[in-house]
Amino acid sequence: MDKIHSEWLLHSSQYLGEISALCFLHLPFHFHSLPYLLAGSGSQVLLYDLESAKLKKSFQVFEGIRLHGITCNEPGPGSGSVSTTAAFKVALYGEKKVKLFDLTFDLSRKSQNQPEVYVNLSFVQSLPRFSHWVFDVSFLKDCEGSHCLAIGCSDNSIRVWDISNSTVILQVQSPEKCLLYSMRLWGDNLEALRIASRTIYNEIIVWKVGSQYGAPLLTGEEDHTNMCSSASECVKVHHLQYKAVNMFRHIGHEGSIFRIEWSSSGSKLVSVSDDRSARTWAVDAEKRASDSIEVVSSVLYGHNARVWDCCLTDSVNAFNLIEKMESIRDREKRRKEDEREERRKKEREEEADGDADTDEEEPTVTD
Repeated sequence: MDKIHSEWLLHSSQYLGEISALCFLHLPFHFHSLPYLLAGSGSQVLLYDLESAKLKKSFQVFEGIRLHGITCNEPGPGSGSVSTTAAFKVALYGEKKVKLFDLTFDLSRKSQNQPEVYVNLSFVQSLPRFSHWVFDVSFLKDCEGSHCLAIGCSDNSIRVWDISNSTVILQVQSPEKCLLYSMRLWGDNLEALRIASRTIYNEIIVWKVGSQYGAPLLTGEEDHTNMCSSASECVKVHHLQYKAVNMFRHIGHEGSIFRIEWSSSGSKLVSVSDDRSARTWAVDAEKRASDSIEVVSSVLYGHNARVWDCCLTDSVNAFNLIEKMESIRDREKRRKEDEREERRKKEREEEADGDADTDEEEPTVTD
C-alpha cells in the first residue's frame, strides 16, 4: 500500500472557477450572425460561439494571475464585408499585468473537413509590471493604426503605452489620491479621454486629461523611465504637457457602487449599487471643468437585491441580441431535455428487455 501511495502525483489541470471578465466580438455578418464572446476564467480566456452556445476554444494567457478584464479594438484592415479574415487587437489584464494579443478569424481555411471558422490567438507583447493594479484599458487612435493604450490604475492615474516602441509615453496622476474600487475609461484619443473613478466613499469622480503648451510630454516614472526617440514615434501632440482636470463629482448612492458604465457617446454614465438602485448621470463635455457636485439625472428603483452590472445602449439591436441569445438558450435547453428523455426511454427499454429475459430463464418446477 505504501508503495502505491508513493507513486501518487498531483498534476495541474483546468481552472474551474468563476467568470471574471466578458467581452463581445462583433464580426462582419458574413462570418457570423451573432457575436462571439470572450470570457476570462482564472488564467484562461475562453471563446464561445453564441450561435451554437458552445465553447469554441480556450487559451492560457497568464501564469498564477486571474484575468480581470478584456478590451478589444475594432477589426483591423482586411476585415471588410468580402474579406475572409477578421483580426482584433486584444488587451488582457489582471492584477498589475497587461498583455497584448492578436485574435484572428479565418474563413479561407473553412472546408468540409474543418467546417468551423479557424481561430488563432497569438501573443504580441507583455507590458512591464505596474506598481498599482490595472483597473481598465482602452485603445487610442493618437498613433496611426491604434498603436497606443490608455491604462487606468488603482492609484487614480493613467499611463499611455506606445505599442510600437514598447514604452510609456505619458503618465497623468489625478489630484484625488483616494482608494478606488474601480475605474472606467471612455474615448478613443487622448483629447477625448474621460476617466470615471469609483471611490470608497460611494461617489464617482469624473476627470479628463488636459494639455498645457510649451512643456515636455513626460519626465519619467518609477515603473518605466524610457522616452520616445522622436516626436513622430509618439503621440501627435508631443510638444504638450498633460495634467488631470477634474470635471464632476457624482454623489447619491447610499451603498457601495458595484459597476459604472459609459454610454457610447460619452454623454452619460450609469451606476449600480449595493443600495439596489441604478442611477444615470449626465456628463456635459462642453461645461467648464470643475470639482462641482452633480445631481443624478434619474434613479431607477425596484430591484429586490443588489444590482451588480449594467449596460447603456443607443440601439435596440442589443435587445435583439438578447432575444436571440434567449432563443439559443431555450433551444439548447430543449435539446438537452430531448437527450435526457431519449436516455430514459432507452433505459426503460433495456429494463423491459432484462425483465423479459429473466422471465424466460425462470426455471419450471415440476412435481
